[in-house]
Formats: sequence, structure tokens, C-alpha cells
Amino acid sequence: MTTELNLNLALAKQHFQDLMTLTTIDHLLNREYDSGPKRERIQELIGSLVSLTKAIEDEFSAYLDKADDAPIMHMDLELRDFYANLLEPNAIKLRDIFLNITGFGESLGVAGWEELLEGLNPSDTKTPIANAVSWGLERWWTMLDDGEQQDWLERGFNIEAAIDLVDKGFFAPDLWLENQRLLRPVLVARPLNTVPSHVQYRLREIYRSFVHGLWMSSIALSRSVAEYAIIDNGPRLGLEVSQEWRGKKEFKKLERLIDEVAAKYPNLRTPLEKVRTTGNRILHPKKKRDVEVISFPKVMREEALVCIKGTRLVVESLYSFARG
Repeated sequence: MTTELNLNLALAKQHFQDLMTLTTIDHLLNREYDSGPKRERIQELIGSLVSLTKAIEDEFSAYLDKADDAPIMHMDLELRDFYANLLEPNAIKLRDIFLNITGFGESLGVAGWEELLEGLNPSDTKTPIANAVSWGLERWWTMLDDGEQQDWLERGFNIEAAIDLVDKGFFAPDLWLENQRLLRPVLVARPLNTVPSHVQYRLREIYRSFVHGLWMSSIALSRSVAEYAIIDNGPRLGLEVSQEWRGKKEFKKLERLIDEVAAKYPNLRTPLEKVRTTGNRILHPKKKRDVEVISFPKVMREEALVCIKGTRLVVESLYSFARG
């Protein structure tokens, strides 16, 4: 974790605590802002939290840009718990409250505010990045004479093939970037070398699959990682992950493993059940609806994201909990 990220999280934690001494999220959502100096202080704290949240998310996004690294980050347990349990769940609420308390929502509009926060291209086109790459390559190529084209090729730049590539249907950098913005690293409070390398590798594959729109792959791998995280941490946390079956010892099925985990950590049951049932539907479709839902990319994308978030929570929790 970078020094800047650590400082931003610590500052956000302090601001959030200060805000909660003055009011509650529910009061703010009901537009109960009080008045005078108290209202000014509330507005100031909310503005700082919105800015800090954006800075923290930018740091997470930059971390995910490292293609060779697993999307897993070590973080102090206290800061991890604050971000996962308080800041992230309330991030959108705080933004909406800020829009209302400042009046920006009326003048700018939510869509305009989101563009301002994300730095998106205000153009109406849905593929500004792909268009820029395609146009730039075309312009470069047409400006070269035959001799220069051959020279660039000999220097290792196959511009013509690149132009061909960006015209392919699977070249979708705008979608890739949009998908990545929905993700954040897995935050664990234990040293990264205590997380098995194959878990880290699978997490990387899950994130890559989601970014490139391979929804079923990310769902199936999420189920796999969630199951292994329970088995790997079971003995340390005092969970019974194996059983006798016909004279042999074997790991329990995921449904039973979830019961073991939920008995000690009830908040993990819902995300684990979602990962299990969605993964089962993808891997072992039993009903006509199980097959038909695959034809709706938007639904699959949302389900994949829910599974990733659920698996992320499970990995974060099980690899951060102390011995049970």
C-alpha cells in the first residue's frame, strides 16, 4: 500500500468519525442538515470524504493497472475494516448527499457530476478511446510513403496489422475501462505471501475475465476461489472442512462448507450462497431458465460483478481473521 493511499484512508476515517459525531447517514439522506456553523462543518466533511473516496478509488484503479500482479493488496486491518464496512458501502450515499447539500445536483445533474468525477469524455460517442486509436493509426499510416511504411515495419511497427486489429469486434477498450472501474483490489490484513499463489493467480484471472467481458468465466472462477479460501483457512479458523465418506476423508461440498463458515461468521452466508448458486447455474444448468439467462449480457455482467464482490469479501475476511 502506498503512503498516499494510507494517508488518504486514515484521513477519510477521521473525517467519517467526525461526521458521525455531528449527524447520521440516515439524517443526511432525509436532508436533515441542521444550520449555521454545524451545517457548514457537515458540508465540509462530506466534501472532503467525496474527494478522498475518489482519490482512494483512483489509487485502487492504478493498482489494478499492473497486469502482471494479482489484484490483491495488503492493508492494515483497521483501515481495511473502515473502508470495507463504512466508506465503500456509503460512498454513493455520500456523493448524493453532497449533491443535495451543495445544490450541485440541481445545476449539474447526476450524470454531469459522474462525468466530472470520472473524467469521462463528454462526447455522445460510446467508443471515444477506440475511435482515437483507430483514427490515430489510420492518420499515421496514410501520412507515410511506401519507403517509410517499410522502414517502420522493419523497426518492429506493423501499423497495417494494428489498424486491422482495432477494427475487430473484440477490440473494445472503452468497455474494458468501464468494466475495470467497477473493480477494486482484494484487501487483506495478512502478508500477501500467506495467500497461496494459485489463489492470487485465480483472482487475477477473475478480474481479467470480467474486464474483457467473459462473465461466465469470472463467475465459475469466483466459485472456485471462494470454496478454496474456506478449505485453506478452515483448520486455522477452527472450521470442520472435511468429513468421512465411505471410509475415506474428503472435503465437504460447498453447501456444507458455507454452513461451517456461517456458524462463525454469519455475514458471509449471503455472499457465499450467491456465489455458489450462480456458479452452479453456470457450471451445471438444470433448468431452461439457467440456459436462457446466459443470453442476456447485462444480466450476466451484473451477476458476475456480484459474484466477484462476494468472493472478494470472503477472501478478504478469511485471510484477515485471526485464529478462531
